[in-house]
Amino acid sequence: MGSADGVARPRLYLIDGSGYVYRAFHALPGLGTTRGLPTNAVYGFTTMLAKLLREESPQHVVVVFDAPGETFRDGLFASYKANRAPMPDELRPQLGYIRKVVEALRLPTLEVPGVEADDVIGTLARQAGRAAIETVLVTGDKDLMQLVDERTIWLDPMRERRCGVAEVRERFGVDPALVPDVLGLMGDAIDNIPGVTGIGEKTASALVRQLGPVEAILDHLDEVERSGVRGAKKIRETLTREAETARLSKALATIRCDVPICLDLAALRYPGPDPDKLRPLFAELEFSSLLRELAPGGPAADVEWTAVDTPEAITAALPALRAAGAMSVVATFDSVRATASRFETLAVGHPSGPVALVAAPEEALPTLGPLFADLAVAKVGADLKALRVALGRRGLALAGPAFDLALASYCLNPSRTDHGIGALAEELLGEPLEPAATPAVAACRAARAAHALRPLLDERLRAHEMDRLFRELEMPLAEVLAEMELAGIALDVPALARLSTEFGTALERLMTEIYALAGCEFNI
Repeated sequence: MGSADGVARPRLYLIDGSGYVYRAFHALPGLGTTRGLPTNAVYGFTTMLAKLLREESPQHVVVVFDAPGETFRDGLFASYKANRAPMPDELRPQLGYIRKVVEALRLPTLEVPGVEADDVIGTLARQAGRAAIETVLVTGDKDLMQLVDERTIWLDPMRERRCGVAEVRERFGVDPALVPDVLGLMGDAIDNIPGVTGIGEKTASALVRQLGPVEAILDHLDEVERSGVRGAKKIRETLTREAETARLSKALATIRCDVPICLDLAALRYPGPDPDKLRPLFAELEFSSLLRELAPGGPAADVEWTAVDTPEAITAALPALRAAGAMSVVATFDSVRATASRFETLAVGHPSGPVALVAAPEEALPTLGPLFADLAVAKVGADLKALRVALGRRGLALAGPAFDLALASYCLNPSRTDHGIGALAEELLGEPLEPAATPAVAACRAARAAHALRPLLDERLRAHEMDRLFRELEMPLAEVLAEMELAGIALDVPALARLSTEFGTALERLMTEIYALAGCEFNI
């Protein structure tokens, strides 16, 4: 769709929100979070929106939902949609999250009591057409094809189908304006529209194509027999008998375009997503890939840090760290085994002010020891157990309140592959990972991010009722495991040697018996 004069015209995207919710729910059964929350409808719906935003870059858009309660169609036909099953239990808790996703994406929404989403879409499409605005109907529902015209197209981004007038004519055999007539004659089992007995889509299409709308067909039933349609005589008799049903069915299938609403294009302008709302929401729903796509982090912010490379400099930094009452600790080691590793980098920081990068960690530890052991200073970091073991090997203690970010992340989502500060900061804070950053810079960034991550994870632990699990089980258990690693396990080497001899002798005897029974030697 484009303008003949080359001037860019507004384009309005009308999204069939309710239709896509159910479609996504049935398309992705069984999908859920590690906590057992079903997310198949939320994920499918959000994926559709992401694809639309990525490929179409809409400037004006609205997501239209069905309003609760009955519509005028229920007044026309009491059994309208009566054959539909109740809302599945797995879908019900997802509806609130779908609304949250739409809100976080800052997509305008609309619902009108007494009518369906299709009627709202139809009304807006016609008003847009009269204002020379191109319209895209974002839906998978064939019923909405009746709205297609020279300024309105039908788009299903999930199936990558785009239909204009020619495509609708090919699909139904009639112009879009006559689609309700075809639907009225053939009926619709999904919406429980009765239609006319014995008339299917092929016959309905042929009748409407030759004779016109339902009203014209019913006014000229003699022409039905002359139409050449198979079984025309019986069809005429049925139409005579079920004329009112045909009219009713068409009325049920016809999308209203006169809902009392006014198109306000400025109110439907899309400003882009709200990353601050998307990050915690997608983290809760465990939509990592969608988070990176829809709320990517910006450039890495500069982190203020100072190198402390002398005992005097370290001593001078201690009062500020102690006065803050909380310090982040980020250490890297030359081995994954904390019981046999040496410190490579060590960064400590309080909630505000520069991060202190300890230039020679091994030599500086005795000076930092009293701070690590201070019961009044909370320690924040990731994998504090490894730090506790490394300090314990050097005769130092890690004491006071502690908050292990990695353990908190594990409680919230055990299936994550990376519980490190960098991955958490990218997901929850929008701070991009920097693979090229030096270990020292990465440690300083992590030390700064740790303070911002703690309240976010703390809040999520409480929201998911995992606070007690984290504080009363996981954190104390980590301390016990650290003590176990420091204590080690005593091995009775002579006893193990005796067992080895006994097992070897028994093995030789069994092999000899096997060879004797087999009559030859072979590889056992």
